Amino acid sequence: MIYQVLVYIALILGFIPLILASLCKDRVFTKQYWGYIPLIGLMALASGYELICSYFLKINSDYWFQIYTLFEFLVIFYFFKFIFNQRLSRYLVVYLSLFLLVYLYTFWFVFPFDVLKSKAIGKVGVSVLVFAGTFYWLGQLFSRRSVVRLYNTPAFYFIVGLFMYYLNTIFFFVLVPHVYSLNLYLYDYWIVNVIATLFFRIMIILGVWKMI
Repeated sequence: MIYQVLVYIALILGFIPLILASLCKDRVFTKQYWGYIPLIGLMALASGYELICSYFLKINSDYWFQIYTLFEFLVIFYFFKFIFNQRLSRYLVVYLSLFLLVYLYTFWFVFPFDVLKSKAIGKVGVSVLVFAGTFYWLGQLFSRRSVVRLYNTPAFYFIVGLFMYYLNTIFFFVLVPHVYSLNLYLYDYWIVNVIATLFFRIMIILGVWKMI
């Protein structure tokens, strides 16, 4: 019961950033926050699909989650490329190319036979991007001589939310295949992921709030 309540709360929270952004579109939908918009939109899209297709219509979501991994990589890639203001562009493009090659390989040769393994590989690729982007962002902050009030910047909430969520996600998706093979209770692992999703979406809401 608690698990279902948390899931529905997480799904509803996924719509709030886009709703807030739409209500204050003159402040949010500006060149200053261009890199944030795809991430906000993808979160709402994910909530809508999971709520309608997965929970109400009971449609098999294997293909959706596989394709979603590609979408989330692309929007996070764009987000970091935007906030770094073209710095590291060469490295980011190289990593994008490597990720796409691995993604296509897993989609055609791994996904049809082992869905969980294919998801895990994709999540690891996204997580590496998030961790590298976070550490570079921190390095940039420490290199500045001026004091920055992080709690006043949308980037702080977005990056902290991404980092904490994918720190949990990478372990979750890597461990899930072993949980199945050992017949362990998946519920205990899954509820941790739902809590991480709640934290992530709350941080994104706070980030959008700082924009307005």
